[in-house]
Order: sequence, then C-alpha cells, then structure tokens
Amino acid sequence: MIYEFEITLDDVGVPVWRTIQMDSSSTFRDLHKVIQLAFDWSNMHLHSFFVDKANGNENNMVEIGPQKADDEFPSPLDTYNEADALLSDWFKEVNDQVVYLYDFGDNWEHDVVLMKKLSLEQTGAYPRCIGAKNNAPEEDSRAEVIMEEVNLVNNSSQKMIDAINHDLLDIDENVIDFDELDDDDFYPESQDYPWEDLLLKAGEFNKLKPWEFMDDNQIFAVVDPVSGERLFCSVLGGAGEMFGLAVYPGEQGYSTLMDTFESDISDMDFILKQRSLLVSFEDRLDLEKEDYDLVKAYNVSFRGKKSWPEFRSFKPGYYPWFMDEDEGWIMLEALEQAVEVCEEVRNGLELPDFYSEGKVLAIMPESGGNEIISLKADNKSKEVKLEVSELDLKRAKKLTNQIPATIEFVVTHLDIPVQEDHGGRPAFPVLVAAADHAQGIAFFQDLLYDSTDIGLQQNQLIKMLQLTEGIPEKIMMDKKTASIMEPLVKELNVNVEINEVLPNIEEIIKGIEDSI
Repeated sequence: MIYEFEITLDDVGVPVWRTIQMDSSSTFRDLHKVIQLAFDWSNMHLHSFFVDKANGNENNMVEIGPQKADDEFPSPLDTYNEADALLSDWFKEVNDQVVYLYDFGDNWEHDVVLMKKLSLEQTGAYPRCIGAKNNAPEEDSRAEVIMEEVNLVNNSSQKMIDAINHDLLDIDENVIDFDELDDDDFYPESQDYPWEDLLLKAGEFNKLKPWEFMDDNQIFAVVDPVSGERLFCSVLGGAGEMFGLAVYPGEQGYSTLMDTFESDISDMDFILKQRSLLVSFEDRLDLEKEDYDLVKAYNVSFRGKKSWPEFRSFKPGYYPWFMDEDEGWIMLEALEQAVEVCEEVRNGLELPDFYSEGKVLAIMPESGGNEIISLKADNKSKEVKLEVSELDLKRAKKLTNQIPATIEFVVTHLDIPVQEDHGGRPAFPVLVAAADHAQGIAFFQDLLYDSTDIGLQQNQLIKMLQLTEGIPEKIMMDKKTASIMEPLVKELNVNVEINEVLPNIEEIIKGIEDSI
C-alpha cells in the first residue's frame, strides 16, 4: 500500500509544504531521509518524530527517533527506534499525524499528515514527490526567518518537484546517515589515535568539576615529554559560562595566555594571534555533528547538561577548528596531569596566582616531580626582521625614480574565514592592497592564505613599487602594516606616514567582504 502525506513546515512566514507518496512498509528512518531531501536540509542536526494522532486517536506520549532516548537520558515519553518503527505501525487512518522536529536549536517543525491510502502502481517509483510549494529556509537561519529577512517564495513548483524526485532516486547516497561516522579527516578511528583515551580523560576531568574550587588565574604548566614545551593550563568555568580546560602550548601559547589578561586587545586581534587548545563541555544538542560522531565512534558515554566534550584548536590566522592527531595527544597529556593537579588543589594544594605573582606550578610527567617557577612577563612586541631575499632587495633598490603621488598601502586580515580546500581548515586571508590617495583609484590587490609568512608580506610592498616603477613621495600605512614593513622601508628609504584612517583602502575591504 502507498501512503500519501502532506508535510508542512510550520512558522516560516509563507506556506511551505511537500506532498510525498511512499510505501507504507517504509520505516520512520526512511521518512526522515525523504523529508531531508524534500526540504533541502543537509542532515547536520539532530531530529526526532513525535506522534500527535495514531489510529484516529490523539497520542502525544510517543517519540520515534534515531535511538531510544533512555540510552542517553531518562524521558517521560515512550520511545521507539526509527530504524525499526514502520509507517504502517502508526499511520492507520487518514488524518493520522506526527511532527518531525529537525534541529533542536532552530526547531524546524514539520507536520506530517496521512492524506490518502493508495494502491501500489507496479510501474511507479517510490518514494516520490507529487506536489511542492515554496522553498524551505537554509540551515541555521531561524533568526533571519523571525526577522523576515529571507524570501522563501518559489513559483516554479514543477522544477522543485523534478529536483526532489531526482534526488529521491539515490536517497541513500544523497542523505548522509547521522548515525554513521563519516568524517575521518577530523577524527580517524584507530587504536593508535588518542581519541578514545581523550574522551575518557575528559569525562574524568568533567566529573571533578574543578571550576567549583579553582579560578582561571590559577595557571599550572605541564612539560610535554615529546616536545619539551610547557603547556600552560587554565581551568575555565569560574564565571559559570564556559566549562573546560584551555591549554596554551609553548612560547606562542604563553603569549596568548598573557593576552587574555589584557583589556585593550580586540576580539578579532585576539583570534588572529591566539594559539591554544580547548576542551569545553556542552549540552548534547549543542554539539556539532563531528563532535557527536566522535563520541559515538567509541565506547564512551556522557550524560547530563554541560557534560559532552568538544575539542577545538586555535591557530594564528585560522578559524577555530577540530583538533588534529598531534593536538589530540597534547590535550591528552594536559588532561592527564590536570586531573591530578585539580585533585591535589581540592585536597589543599595552593597554586600561585599566575598574573599577580608571575609564578606557576610546573609538572614534569617523566620525572614525576613538580616545582614553582617564575616567569617573566614580556609583553613587548618582537622586532620584525627583514625576510625578503637578497635578490628581491637588490631589484627593489634599483627603483630610484621618485613618483609624485601619495599611496595608501595596507596588509591586513579580513575578518571573514575562507576555506581554500573543501573540508580543510578555513583561514582568515591576508589582504594586501594599494590605492592612489588623491585619485581614489585602487591599482594593487592580492590575497595571501599564509598569514605567518612575513617575507611574503614584505615582498608585496616590493611588487607594488615595481608596479609604480618608482618610490612614491609618501606611503600611508596603518600601524600594523608599518611594523611589518619597517625593516624594508629603512632599506629602501621610503617616506611612510602612519595613519589608521585609509579611506580608499576601507572601500576596497568593504567591497571584498561584500563579495565574499
């Protein structure tokens, strides 16, 4: 028998519905996949079915989902696995209804109503869409829908139907199963990798709840036995907002840690400079899909609020991202020692105040010893060195012709992350741009995806001078650009004026960000 459903997406401002026909012997997991394709969702979030009416009777105490709810936490509802529950088990009479809830944050509710029971067509292909109206919103756009900032109207119903049916022909390939780990690029499954031990140790750390008796000024350091670097560790959660452990590796991490105590650094500057690793504890429904997949890939269970671990890596110039294998080992070492230190603190060990005293407890795992060490707070910016090649410098010094012009020149990060390779870590690209100050004409522009290569950035100034075929009377730069270019400017005897307001450059940046 064939069931004909009308599936309506609620509360999106305009009517959005699909008419779907599928075999009554299909499972609710099959129906989940059909809805994902029919409404152009990407299966990035959690979902479940809630029965409203079955066999002609109201029934609002049943949930049908990817797994039984009591596998994770107690539920007042009767729960069934969608892989086993058949449509015919619950849709008995016309007008029987369930609600399909997708994304427990944005709460996209779909009313699924049985409209007709039909005979099976021997030549028909099922499931299939026979009616459609308007587009569904994009993922994670509930706020925009509420503010009426999206246009969902689509007058090409037949094109929508054709596209849906095309996708339904290969439904299993077009819908990635949420219950299967499918992102080995982030968290490969192997006994040689740190993830299972990392999950176990994270759970142990969370049960200690060290944020209840420690604050983020009580820094301790672990000496990484592999690299020999110090891993500066800070327990997060004293403010009651984010709970976890931040790890700042090596000299770069130490610099980041010092920046956390500065009040005059902007959020964007901090992100661009930050080097740290973070394990935070979230509610299950707030996890990204990759984090949930990681937990499911190993025999480690988490229950309750703010108990599910989420691991993140912060690198200068890059968007916060999933940890790689090496970073996983570093975090595991830090967590193992953190558990011991936090237990000792709970039993009376006093840690020095890192910021006010300039001291830290350092743990040496290999020797089993520890000591209080003094640290010198050096917040002075390091001198930038000349990184261009001798050949490029010689060529630049041949540009002796004076150009009667004032040029705006900048090397700056765009605050929009760009993913150069599919699945790769997004970076905040470096924009290099130059414009004639008087005429307002932009004549030089480039995007660099390696924000750490100072020589590459300095070479951009040489390229700009080669384009002008001489040295301008004056080059206007902001403070950061002038700092990067200072050794090259001295070599070329360029007249630089530091000015934080570069109007033509600001127009270039706005245009690029709008296009991205």
